[in-house]
This record gives sequence, C-alpha cells and structure tokens, in this order.
Amino acid sequence: MRGRGQWIIDSSGISFADYPFFPATVFPAATIAWEQVDDIDPLAPPPTVRVGAELLMVSAVHASCARSAQRRADRPRRAGRPRAGR
Repeated sequence: MRGRGQWIIDSSGISFADYPFFPATVFPAATIAWEQVDDIDPLAPPPTVRVGAELLMVSAVHASCARSAQRRADRPRRAGRPRAGR
C-alpha cells in the first residue's frame, strides 16, 4: 500500500513525493514548476493543486497542516497564481 503523499513548496515549484494515485503525472514523485500551476486550494478536503486538466490531491493530516499550506500558497499568488476555492 502506498503512502498518503507529501508536498513541498519552494521557489522552484511544488514537489510531490510518494504520490499514491497512478496515472497522475506526478506518480510516484515529481516537481511541478510554478509556471505549470493553474491554482491551489489548500483548505479543500483534501488540499488540491490544479495543473491543466489534472487535479492533484494531497492528504491534510490535521487542521494545522491546512493552515500551513494556506500560508505557503500565498507564494504562488504573489507570483500571479490564483488560490482556488472548490
């Protein structure tokens, strides 16, 4: 059984590790550059990142993770990427 997946946000984009859903483009691991990210919804259950027609999901373990993701999601908004509410 695969893990729940993790995401790491940095200046180059969003890195996915141990992504559990095949046939996602980030399975089992990949980095999506900010230029490819259409929007982020860090408070959705589960948090999501939209890349073109693909919706990538990452499990939120608890509420503090969601708040942390929301703060980090401000980075792409400053770079011109919207934060979505689904």
